[in-house]
Order: sequence, then structure tokens, then C-alpha cells
Amino acid sequence: MARYLPLCALEIVHEFFESSDDVRDLALQVFASVETQALMAREGLLLRERATGFEIWQEQASDPGMARESVLPLHFSICTTNPRLPFLTVRDAEQLACFVNDAAAVTEVEDLQSVASSDAMDLGLRRFERAACIELVHVKLAHVIQTGKDGMRRYRVQLKARRLHWKYIFSGALAKRALAIVDLNRSESGGVQFVPSDQVVTSKHVAFISDAALTMRSIPSQGFQLREEDASGRVLMRRLPNASLDHLGKERSPDGQSLVVAEIYVHQ
Repeated sequence: MARYLPLCALEIVHEFFESSDDVRDLALQVFASVETQALMAREGLLLRERATGFEIWQEQASDPGMARESVLPLHFSICTTNPRLPFLTVRDAEQLACFVNDAAAVTEVEDLQSVASSDAMDLGLRRFERAACIELVHVKLAHVIQTGKDGMRRYRVQLKARRLHWKYIFSGALAKRALAIVDLNRSESGGVQFVPSDQVVTSKHVAFISDAALTMRSIPSQGFQLREEDASGRVLMRRLPNASLDHLGKERSPDGQSLVVAEIYVHQ
């Protein structure tokens, strides 16, 4: 029976899922380029997909004197079946980001660096397979085989989550009151401020939008409280619901810029 030895592993860390133990929504798929597929067959490499990335194992040579490559160029397209993930992920350009390693790095876990946007990668997929593949990033490793060293060389790709303005839309009795939203995590600098918005659903609604865009997360760390805007500051709701991706809308900023906002509807 063939014996495989650990070679390297890649982990995708996405800021949106940073505070969530459930990373299955990453729904990752890993595809090697045509050239990498040929290299893996030649060098006896095995790809094992994981929920957050993949591992590469190498078949132990039956002949100790068998010549093998000392540097392995491993090129992969990291895809997802979650159609929301590309929207949730910050991109510096329209094209896919490409992450590469530093062959001289000696850290236990190497954070890959993003370089110029990547061109299309030949994955050897048929047209319908390619159409179903939502590419997230490209990864190009120059993995150095270190003679005499065992264990898995670990690489990591850190992806930033999209930032959106939060917009609270109140209806019912709340819409008839003078309202103020307070940031429970505010510091001396004042925290997140909410300002009135005149872009509401109907005349019976009132709305407030955050003055800054907030990082979207599966379990948001923000906490906001609803109070009456008067001297008493009476608490109306101890904890307002957090934003999600279920309701997205558009808002026109004071300078005329169109913003995508996460809408939170509150009726009471």
C-alpha cells in the first residue's frame, strides 16, 4: 500500500466568518491548473480538500534514489458554490486576486501576499463545468521541498469582508417618536453615529443610516441600542437587531454617491 507524507496545506480565512465556528458556508472547491495536474501525477502528489482549503500529500518514493523536483510550482483556482461569497469579499480590482508565497519565508504559518490581478487559469474543465465554477482567488505556490524536514508546510490566505453602511428603518409607534441610536461599544471617540435619512419606504417610516461603513460578519460584533432623543434618554430597545445580507438597498449619500446599504426593519 502506498504511503503518503504531508507536504503543504492552505487555509482560507475569511473575515466574514471570523467569529463563527460554522465555515461550511465558504463552500470551497479547489481546482488545480492543467500544468499542476500533470506535475501532481508526475510527482505522486495527492490533493485533499478541506472545509477551509486543502492539503497536499506526496507518495513516498519506492526508490530512495528517485529524482524529484526540489521546487514545486503549484497553481490553484479557489472556487465557491456560495453565490454570495464574491460579493462579501473585498477586491482591489475587477480581476481575481492572485496570492503567492515567499520561498524564503521561515514562519510556521506563512500569510500569502496578494499580487497583481491574475489572468484566466486553464483548469481543464468543460464549458458547463467552468460556468458553474465561481472563482474566488488564485493561489500560485513555489513550494520548496526541504530535505530532511518532515511535517506540513502551512500557508494562509486572509480575505477581507465587505463593509456596508447599516440603515435602520422604523415603523409603527416607534416612527412617531424622536429616536436616537447609541453605539454600545463606543469609545471616547464616540463610536458609530447614526444620522437621519430622508430616503424611507413610506411617509410612515423613519430611517437612520450609519455615518461609517461597518465590516459585515456572520455574527456581528456591533451592538446598538435605541433610545428616546430627549433629556431622559429612555431606553426603547436594549439591543437593536444586527444587519444581515437578507435586505440590501441603495442610499444616496450627501455628495451624490450611490451606496449599497444593509437594511434592518424594526416595527413596534
